[in-house]
Amino acid sequence: MRFFDQDLECTTPWFIDVLAECREELIIYLKKKGVGTRVMYPPISGQKAYDIEGSYCVAEKIGAKGLWLPSMVQLETYQIDYICESIREFYSQDD
Repeated sequence: MRFFDQDLECTTPWFIDVLAECREELIIYLKKKGVGTRVMYPPISGQKAYDIEGSYCVAEKIGAKGLWLPSMVQLETYQIDYICESIREFYSQDD
């Protein structure tokens, strides 16, 4: 999993954005552990309203692997730790 780069000196991110390998499996795993997530939007170029021809590899990658993790300001430190540990557990299963 890789976090999106954020310029934290100039912006406050609304979401915790990541690119996740095995995204669908991770979503299911986290849901079983009580952690909600949301997939990122599909590429706008492929949406019927726009129907833009061509291939846009960055947009397609984000559409396929992009995931929003819990990010509300009310998250307590122990909840953030739990989310992080759950993600580590998921990705260490193959070891």
